[in-house]
Amino acid sequence: ATINSGTTSIWLDIGHAGMQMNGDHAWIVIATTASGSPAWVEFYSSESDLENRPMIAINYTDVNTVSISPSGSTTDADTSVQFSHILTNISGGMIGEDVVWTVESNSSGTIDSSGLYTPEIVGTQYITACFGVICATESISVTPGTPTLLIVDQTDVTITADGTHEIVAIVVDQHGNQVFGETISYQTTNGSMIGTTFYPYNSGNQTVTVSWNIQSIDVAINVSGGTPVYYETTGCEDVIKAGTTCELEWALYDQFGNELDLADGGGITWTVGGGIFTESNKTFFAVTVGNYAINMSSTQGIFHEIPIVIDHGEMASLEIEASSTTVTADEVVWLNTARVDIMGNRLPVELLEANWTVSDGQITAGQPAVWEAQRRGSKSITATYAGMTGSVTVVVTQGEIAGIIMVIDSEEQATDAQLNLTADEEVRVKIKATDADGNKWSNINVAWTIEHALYNDQSVLQGSPYDSETRFVPVRASDSTYRLRATYTDANLSITLETTIQFSVTHGELVDV
Repeated sequence: ATINSGTTSIWLDIGHAGMQMNGDHAWIVIATTASGSPAWVEFYSSESDLENRPMIAINYTDVNTVSISPSGSTTDADTSVQFSHILTNISGGMIGEDVVWTVESNSSGTIDSSGLYTPEIVGTQYITACFGVICATESISVTPGTPTLLIVDQTDVTITADGTHEIVAIVVDQHGNQVFGETISYQTTNGSMIGTTFYPYNSGNQTVTVSWNIQSIDVAINVSGGTPVYYETTGCEDVIKAGTTCELEWALYDQFGNELDLADGGGITWTVGGGIFTESNKTFFAVTVGNYAINMSSTQGIFHEIPIVIDHGEMASLEIEASSTTVTADEVVWLNTARVDIMGNRLPVELLEANWTVSDGQITAGQPAVWEAQRRGSKSITATYAGMTGSVTVVVTQGEIAGIIMVIDSEEQATDAQLNLTADEEVRVKIKATDADGNKWSNINVAWTIEHALYNDQSVLQGSPYDSETRFVPVRASDSTYRLRATYTDANLSITLETTIQFSVTHGELVDV
């Protein structure tokens, strides 16, 4: 019995089965209260007013047992079961009285006064029939009824592309009991289903349609981007000319290719080769020709490399590189030519012979081109390519001495030339050197000798016998010619160089008879 502040009396059933009326009986009434809510109740037991004293109602019956049928039956939640009872006295004789039917507190369903049980929840349920305090209890097993409704526990879910969602979908009967063995299908707008688990792919609003029989329920799944995994870049794929720019665009993606906010990847450290990259305007400025890379490294541990190919840019000048700018006439100069772009990158180019202009010598086209020096002096070599001109100046000195020439009165004399003079005259003879290219110069010393068939007096040669010049002062006329010989020797020469000239000397003026 439950007592509250307004209760003035209570009734307690204190009898039990098999209780004898002629026995002595004692009862203890124990009250319990809700936790944390102390209470008390006062009972009157000996007041003079008989109405306030406890009242005892004594019911006597011959009923000894109550039996219930059917026993241990099974039904589904849609089907009612009719229970019946039998009352017997202690001798086994039947007594025709009604009982009170109840469903135990730990069981479900309802039962009317006639014993018709209407089930609800599956499981083992307990039915009790009582005649007074004489009771019997019987169990009944309830199974699911006919499936009637599809139920999904969650129809609006948010996950990331890296996550999953377990869809709990069941089919129930009219009382909400799950009916097992029903086929439930799943159809996704994106992603995949493995069993009852949804695996997303694309981010965004996705739908999984759960279907059974002719019923369907849509589960709305909002898929956000997953963990950042990689970058993709566009804009600098083509070959970039030195001195020009390309604009780089980059985007961040998860493992399924869903684009994420760049901030999700953290800060980026840029390592650049061959040029300059400015993150603020996303521009790469190409400087040096070659194959390079722009490397991206984020604070979230994502690395990405962008290959960069830089080619020669707009031409700024034509460069001529000479193997030497000071040579002898015997030597050659190798000329390497290159176009130089606006960033200083050099590209070797081979020019046709028609593209060369030389002030002297002979040039042979090629890479390198070859210029053969000839005449002494400062020589200009000019080349033209793609509308641009370059030049180089080479100073040429005489080559190795290849011959010597006698000079009289500024006139060069052929070897063994013959001159006529009288014994009264004299001749001043100088010497010049010449190289293989015909370059001539003076101030070289030679050995001077005079040769004659009869007269071998060297005193007719005035001056040093080893000098750059001499004077031939003949004394005696002769029918035989005098031969003046100049000889040049050098430790670097494998041969001795000589030249000669002949003089025919006749009598001078008569001065005495």
